[in-house]
Amino acid sequence: MVEELELSDRLCEVIKAIFDAETDASIGERLGIATNTVHSHVQRLHQRLGVWSRVGLVVRVVAEVRAREARGR
Repeated sequence: MVEELELSDRLCEVIKAIFDAETDASIGERLGIATNTVHSHVQRLHQRLGVWSRVGLVVRVVAEVRAREARGR
């Protein structure tokens, strides 16, 4: 689902972890990266998707994927 957004593999991993309600610290631990790096990835996602919160991020991703599915992609 997330792969359809044309984001890097790492950003897709971060989105999936956000969908699982993980914190930056737990995402970093699972992916083997620093918490600050996760925070930077989350900020980048907010900017690229035009949202300002984790909830907004989830809503935007779901809406985008549904829109693409409706267009037959």
